[in-house]
Amino acid sequence: MCVNRSFRQRAAVIMSLIVLGIAFPACAPEISEEERNEVYSLIEWNLYYARIEDLNGYMWTLHPDAPGLDETQAQMAMLFQDFDLAYNIEEWEIQSINSQSARVRVVQTTVKIAGPDPFRDNRLEAVHTLRKDSTGAWKIFSTELREDSIEYLQ
Repeated sequence: MCVNRSFRQRAAVIMSLIVLGIAFPACAPEISEEERNEVYSLIEWNLYYARIEDLNGYMWTLHPDAPGLDETQAQMAMLFQDFDLAYNIEEWEIQSINSQSARVRVVQTTVKIAGPDPFRDNRLEAVHTLRKDSTGAWKIFSTELREDSIEYLQ
């Protein structure tokens, strides 16, 4: 069973990985520590670019063949323009993985710092499907939102 860490703890571990080259402990299907690190790092980069509202960086985390890529780019540009949001991943786990595809379940909270109404702070569960791109790098191909998991915090 995987023990989920708070975002701060995971961020500290990621920084340690960068500085010390240490890999994540096993918590999911049997995969190499390097693959696990690459998958989790991509999820962290995606969230980081959303936090700092870097559209190019955010789009870099998405697979070039992802369905609705142009629409996603337009929606994120509008979101970044209209809102300042705080994102936090509370839980995550690799549900399945093979040499070309992975499914990662996340529980995420999103809180509005600034921006117009109506935006409601929320917690939700989603599953990211990752695929490797032509260079062999993991990228987010799609995200399935569990609609029944949306909890409004206000």
